[in-house]
Amino acid sequence: LAGIYAVVRTRRGDALSYFHLIFAVSVLAGAYGILQYWGRDIIWTSPVQPYGGRPVSTFGNPNFLSSYLMMVCPVAATFGLRAKKGDRWGYALVALVSGLGVLSTLTRSTYVGLVVALIVTGAAYYRFGDVKLSKPIAVALAVFIGLILLFPATPVMRAQSPLARFTEIFAAMKSGASYGPWHQRLLIWSSAWDMSRGGFFLLGRGWGAFELFFPFFQGKYLLVPSLAQWRTHANNAHNILLEFWSQTGMLGTGFILWAFVAMMVGGWIATRRASGAARAATAALLGGIAGMVADNFFGNVSIFFAVPAFLFWWNVGALFNEEIPARVWVRPVSNAVGRPLLALFIAASAFGAGYYFLRWKEEMLYFQGFKQAKMNDVNGSIKSLDAATHWFPGDVNNNYELGNSRARWAKDLSDRGLPEEAKRENDRALAAYDSSVRANPGYDEIYFNRAVSMAQAGQRDAAVGVLELSLFINPILKEAYASLATLHLSSQRFAEAADVLERATQTFPDDKDFWNNLGYSYTKLGRHGEAFDAYKRAVTIDPNFSKGWGNIAEAAQASGKKDPILEVPDLVTKMEAQLRAKNLEGALVSATRLSQLLPNSPDSHLSVGNLNFYLGHTDVAEAELKLALKLN
Repeated sequence: LAGIYAVVRTRRGDALSYFHLIFAVSVLAGAYGILQYWGRDIIWTSPVQPYGGRPVSTFGNPNFLSSYLMMVCPVAATFGLRAKKGDRWGYALVALVSGLGVLSTLTRSTYVGLVVALIVTGAAYYRFGDVKLSKPIAVALAVFIGLILLFPATPVMRAQSPLARFTEIFAAMKSGASYGPWHQRLLIWSSAWDMSRGGFFLLGRGWGAFELFFPFFQGKYLLVPSLAQWRTHANNAHNILLEFWSQTGMLGTGFILWAFVAMMVGGWIATRRASGAARAATAALLGGIAGMVADNFFGNVSIFFAVPAFLFWWNVGALFNEEIPARVWVRPVSNAVGRPLLALFIAASAFGAGYYFLRWKEEMLYFQGFKQAKMNDVNGSIKSLDAATHWFPGDVNNNYELGNSRARWAKDLSDRGLPEEAKRENDRALAAYDSSVRANPGYDEIYFNRAVSMAQAGQRDAAVGVLELSLFINPILKEAYASLATLHLSSQRFAEAADVLERATQTFPDDKDFWNNLGYSYTKLGRHGEAFDAYKRAVTIDPNFSKGWGNIAEAAQASGKKDPILEVPDLVTKMEAQLRAKNLEGALVSATRLSQLLPNSPDSHLSVGNLNFYLGHTDVAEAELKLALKLN
């Protein structure tokens, strides 16, 4: 029905009909988004919340919806100011729904964009003599800013409102805590900047290649604690300048800046030359264009996605089209030229339709196989995912999941005592992983799982290099350190194992197994003093680690080191004997000494607290129990 309406509404081909079609889309999408903001949904039985409760309407992403409505708002407001009384309320409704829809998306960059759009629109009116129009736009700007401050919070998310979206920034800065919207942007921006440095400063990494290169520059920033938890597979730079700079270098960015300046200056000139309704329209379109660029400068990526990008470029064309006097130009096309062009157009359309049909079939089978894999139907997932590769072989996600399912089946066959069948299935898993790497080489998960399959296939030395690559992309992948160290230790490459485990303990300083294995590597290398220190860290992290106490005792004997920590096993034995003998005072002395030797152990402070409680020392007991609870 929507398609029929669009065709009927625009059958005359005039610009006004297309504006009305855009307004109809905005009212429907904006109203739906507003309903979702208030916890109501007209399609789904419960609100769809893929973005933490922010409304997505029919756009699938609140950031895309917000940009679309932002560009429509000043145009609809302008049409309302210029319209006859009978039409004015309709345009006012479009502008109101668009503005409220922008507020409901909770997209801060678009708030900035709409402020810029209204400022540019009002300034153009004022500069070219339409003062009567500039005043209502100024009022609209003031109302929008006021609504940011006063708009009620959504019931979908606790205490979330337009104002809260800004105040939470300052709250995070004050607390010093890692704040996702800022720190993840900082992670992406830093990596994007690094992509453009060195020999790529002039030409960049290549347009459309951001997603492919980004993971290889993200790694070092993941070692920063405030950034580590925001690891991402970024598709875009979330800043329009860095987007172009990282991919097209200085030359490409210079060209884009020149194009933007030409667009704005040309639009300003077009507004000056126009008159009446045309001038009003060009001013509003110019404002929407400026707003979209501001929106994408402050973190949005909507200018690179289909629907908001289509409206942006349509607005650019409409802006300059308004300056051109309407004229009908008919030039007949000869059959000799027209028929080949028509045939080429039909062929291109058929190719596009075929391509997207293949992708649709592949994605349908992929999701089916992914679901089967999660339900432990490994055979079913292999069949579905394998069928998906026949429809479209170049999808990274499908090949990755196919590799995972085949690797699981290979392990199952090996456990059943079928080595030949397991080897064949493992080889197929490796082939699937290789296909996924060819599709997109930036996923550390692919390299890790591929290395595991390679090790199972006996390609242990080759697996080492693949694991190192996985760690280069993601240096906080704990499992990769463990697997790489195991490969080195099993091959008696103790120096290499020590190097890996040293990196692992720097990244995960509270993992007792890494420290224990590091101590073992040092022992094999004859570095007994360093082995003692490593074992000491292991038992300090987990005083109940019995194997660690045995290792530290051997390291102490080999190195000749004397350390009070060696008293712990005897103290524990002594305290247990004292408790059995109901010698609480003696047990308290032993427990107190243990808490001094193991100050970060909640168990030691719990023992001290309990013993003090039974002995009537309530103040000391309360302090020790609080400390134990804090450390636990």
